Order: sequence, then C-alpha cells, then structure tokens
Amino acid sequence: MRRPVRVILAMLVAATGLGAVAGCAEKRRPVNPEVDLHNPSATRRLEAVAAAGRAHDEARVPALFACLDDDDEAVRMAAAAVLSDWGGPFPAYRAYLPREERLAAARAWRATWDATRGRSSVRDAGGVGYTKGPADGPPR
Repeated sequence: MRRPVRVILAMLVAATGLGAVAGCAEKRRPVNPEVDLHNPSATRRLEAVAAAGRAHDEARVPALFACLDDDDEAVRMAAAAVLSDWGGPFPAYRAYLPREERLAAARAWRATWDATRGRSSVRDAGGVGYTKGPADGPPR
C-alpha cells in the first residue's frame, strides 16, 4: 500500500520536530517521593506515588493516604493501588466517588490500617493522613 507523499512528508516533519523538542528538553531531576508527593504538578505527584510504591517506602503512608483526596483522579487511583498492594484492598474506597464519600471511606481505611499495622502518623489538613504525635486523637 503506497502512502501519498504529503502523508510521508508530514510524518517526517513530525518525527523531526519531536526529536528536536526532545533534544532541547532540560533534564528532569529524579523523583523524590518525600517532596514530589506534594508537588503542584499532578504528573509529578503520580510519578512520586509510583516511586514510593516501587521502593515499598512505608514512611510515605501518611502522604499516600493524603493522596486519596488528591484533586487528580489518577493520583487518587495510584495511591489506592499502592496502599492496596501493601496492606490489602479496602473495598469501600473508590477514587471516583464524590469527595465526601471518598473522604469517609479513606478515613475508615486509615483506621483499619492503623488497627492492623499500628498507628504511625499525624493528621494532615484533609484529616485522612496523620503523623505520630502525643496530641493525636482518633482519626476524624
């Protein structure tokens, strides 16, 4: 099957343009979950969730629970997948639920996590993740 010359030229121009753009791109720093889980970029937060999951870095559990309330559904889904891999799925949590239902399920999941793994964290502003401290009360 022969392709018209215009299609071939368009493909070559596109490939050349993409190569030029890729060559000009600045180097990105490596993903650091400690910092990038709170990055303004949803893409960077998603990469950080994946990196924490690959490293099985349970020090990131509070931040991962906070990610269950992320503005980006993909970040919420990735955080839920990592937490499920580490501690078993929590059937009530769904990343696509309305926010109030999502938060209630995330709080219940966190309470279950703490009950089975021991409490290890302090509250964040969302009330889902929290960190160790004497002033901690029960999960909200």
